[in-house]
Formats: sequence, structure tokens, C-alpha cells
Amino acid sequence: MADGVVMGRFVRLRPVEEGDLERIRRWRNSPEVYYPMYNWDPITPEMQAQWYRNRVCDRERNRFFVIERLVPVSAEVEDIVNSVDNRADEQGQPSSKQFLSGVPLSCGESGFRPVGLISLTNMEGRHRRGDLGFYIAEERERAPGVALEAEYLLLRYGFDDLGLHKVWAEVLEGNEPVARMHRNYGFHVEGTLREHVWHDGRYKNVFCLGLLAVDFSAARGKIETLLKRLKQ
Repeated sequence: MADGVVMGRFVRLRPVEEGDLERIRRWRNSPEVYYPMYNWDPITPEMQAQWYRNRVCDRERNRFFVIERLVPVSAEVEDIVNSVDNRADEQGQPSSKQFLSGVPLSCGESGFRPVGLISLTNMEGRHRRGDLGFYIAEERERAPGVALEAEYLLLRYGFDDLGLHKVWAEVLEGNEPVARMHRNYGFHVEGTLREHVWHDGRYKNVFCLGLLAVDFSAARGKIETLLKRLKQ
């Protein structure tokens, strides 16, 4: 795991950097992202900078990752890039490879596209517990496999690398697909906070889900088998 990057087959989790702040702020201010959240207030650049200083940089208690999806180069794009580079070589000019960082340039190379945010927060050494949160911001990337592998990678990282005993999540009423996905990993519904938040014109329940390390150990074989069957 180089530089804190958590690698999967089609997804990787990269620690949030200061250069990601405007993209994340744009995601967070999208109605599609904030609708299932408690807070609908617009996020200003100042608020985002404060979030970065107080939360992201506090790596003892919080780990925030950008979810990036593997994007293999198409044969058509590869032919265009190679054609440009061949002409550049003939004219003694720099090739595109010197300028295009992270862009796939051959059949053996791939790039990664940022598609969302995932985190473990409020971790406490004594209790060895962390809160799970995530969203896939880009609508075109909301295929089940992206979220499935991203959550698997984070849980594996939390239990195997950070030594957590429990991961906790809260899901707002009406967001049943996310609650169902959590249960696939072995999460148990541990309680319901009745009419806990005012949301979209009425009070709504919040479902509390918990996953122990032993629960994840029991479920991870099934998840890993499913991930192996996924295609790009």
C-alpha cells in the first residue's frame, strides 16, 4: 500500500489531498449527493478549508479517501495518442507522455477517475471503533461494483490495517439500497432512532448498523468471490 493508497481490482482509495477540495465541495453541493444526508446547507470554500484542516488532517481520528475507478484506455484513444507521439518524435518534440499524468497511453496502462468519497471517522483508540461514510458522486459511476469494492477495501483496511473492532454506520430512512449493501458485508441493524432528523419536510427515522471484526471475517469470503466475478 504505497503512500496510503488502498488498491483493488477496479477501484482504488487515495487519501484526500488539498488539491481535491474544490472537486469534493462541488460533489457535496450536488443535490444528488446531499439529499440522503442530514445537512443540506451549501458548503463554502471557507467551510471546506476548515473541514480539511480540522477533519482530514486529523489522521489519528479520521481517514478520508477519494474513490477512484480504473478506466482502461480504448483502442481508438490509444491509436490517436500513438499517432500524435510518432509525429512528435519525427519532429523532435516532447511526447504526450511527458504532459499527461494518469492518462492511459497504451493497452497495458490505465488511468483512475475520481468518482466519490469514503471515510472512517471518529475513531477512538480505546474503543477501536470508527464511523463509515461514503458516496459515489458521479451518476455514471453508480454501478453496484464500484460501491461494492470501495466499501470492501475500506472495511478491509479498517479491520486489517487499523485494527478496528467495530465499524458503525447510520442510514437515513428512504436509503434502503445502502442499508441493504451494508448488510451484505455482515452489518447488523442495531437500532432505530425514531423521527431523529427533519428531512425533506418531515421527521424521518435513522437506522443504526454495526459491523464487528468477526462479522466481517465471516462475510468477506462471499464478498471476495462476488468481486472476482465482476467485470470492468
